[in-house]
Amino acid sequence: MNTFNMASKITATILSLALALSLGACSSSQNSVSPKDDSVTSSPISESETLPAAESQQGGNLSLITDPYGGIFRNGAGTSFGYYEIMSAQNNSLNILYTDYATDIRTYLCADPDCTHNSDTCTSWFSFLGSAYPFTSADGSKIYLVTTGYADNAGSISDEQNYGTIYQFDANGANRKVLYRLQSNEEFYGTAASDGEKLYVSIQVVDSNTSSSHWEVRCLDLGNGESSVIYTTDQYGERIFGAYANNLVIEEVTDTNRSYYTLDVITKQKSAPIYSYNYNDETRTELVNNKYVYSLRYDHEDLFSLFSIDLDTGVEKCIASNIVIYNTDSTNLSGFFDNHAIIETSDTRDTSNISHIQYNIDLSTGDCVTNTLQYTVDGDEKNVYILAETSDAFLVRNGVEEKEITVVDNTGVPSSLMASIPQYALIQKSDYWNGVSAYTPINDAL
Repeated sequence: MNTFNMASKITATILSLALALSLGACSSSQNSVSPKDDSVTSSPISESETLPAAESQQGGNLSLITDPYGGIFRNGAGTSFGYYEIMSAQNNSLNILYTDYATDIRTYLCADPDCTHNSDTCTSWFSFLGSAYPFTSADGSKIYLVTTGYADNAGSISDEQNYGTIYQFDANGANRKVLYRLQSNEEFYGTAASDGEKLYVSIQVVDSNTSSSHWEVRCLDLGNGESSVIYTTDQYGERIFGAYANNLVIEEVTDTNRSYYTLDVITKQKSAPIYSYNYNDETRTELVNNKYVYSLRYDHEDLFSLFSIDLDTGVEKCIASNIVIYNTDSTNLSGFFDNHAIIETSDTRDTSNISHIQYNIDLSTGDCVTNTLQYTVDGDEKNVYILAETSDAFLVRNGVEEKEITVVDNTGVPSSLMASIPQYALIQKSDYWNGVSAYTPINDAL
């Protein structure tokens, strides 16, 4: 999917890091980075080591809890002790899966060994319409699941469980309750941000008389479920794109321009455009991390540069240049981990031999290194991908296993099918950045 162009076409579709940027302007003397760069090695993680606590959301410090491009890369939530993710099931239902860092096991979020995981008697099972995403409280003691539902202006959706809903439950899946439920003419829309105490969500509201709609940002108290509207607009093309401090970062797309604003959730004031450009004239793609918009821009031939724009000051800096990219259609800024920006792209010059490339850019030094950690699926090399992090380790996807699994539908009838099950592992951060495949495998108990 091409994020260089797709943000102009969509109005809706985890982790924030403090960045210390001291680089000056880009220089043509920097070396070009190609897919052949080597990495140095370091010591592997020990299976007996205890993983430290993860960097988590802090009160008053907002961060985005959803993928701004609609779950292309991640749809999970990490805590200091484990990782929660969604597995789609049959008949508009899903299961929450849990990866335990202490036991290295991935399984259903359910303690009953005899459970078939296909009804609301199971702590991992949910019925829903639309899409869904999980997130956690600041301390990881509470888990939340947002099911988006569908906005309905004709009254055809009669079951309130099909409306957009926020569920709250304990880290082990117990004590589930509905924290917040939308009206039938409302739908969770696009991305969301949280500080672990308040949740800021985009909601589309449909007028039942005119069928017109407007977009609003609603603040939800995660303690008691109380809500208030802090921003509303009829402007087509706005969405939450990032968050930091007390600010939501709003992306606005018109017929010609892509612009970025801040919305202070305390004062409810929206800033003037801080960063804007004509996307018909320039090839760029953006992603927000902390208080910076990062912009990957075409320079010439197959070379791109990565810039940062400070949303507090508007100051623009070049982080790295001469980044080799052959095809923008397969290129994305996909995330920020451990003070690194990650770029996913592909070498498509030979369509019979397409290779996937991941660049890891150190935001302090501007060094750009090709990630050499890959795995093979049906003869195709895939990049080992970060899902979540602790203070010195990553949870990564490092393989896919074809296996036969048994599923039970909501009438109790079992059936077997072959499924592609992603394989996970823990890896020390230093090993990941240096291309050392010293994995601690996560074992599936599904």
